[in-house]
Amino acid sequence: MSNPRDVPFETTHLIRDACLCLHVQRAARALSRLFDDALRPVGLTSGQFSLLNALNRPTPPSIAPV
Repeated sequence: MSNPRDVPFETTHLIRDACLCLHVQRAARALSRLFDDALRPVGLTSGQFSLLNALNRPTPPSIAPV
C-alpha cells in the first residue's frame, strides 16, 4: 500500500475539483441540512422523517417473507 504522502498535493486539488463522488456527497449533505432546517419546527431530523415514511404502511408487513 502506498504512503498517503506519496500523492502529490496537486492531485488532491484535481480530485477536489473533478471528483463526481465528492460533489454528490457535498450536495447530499447540503440538501440534508436544508431538510433538517425545514423539519426542525416539528422536532424531526431528515433521517427520522425518512424512517417514518418507510414505516408508514397501510398494513403491517408479514413476518413470513423474513
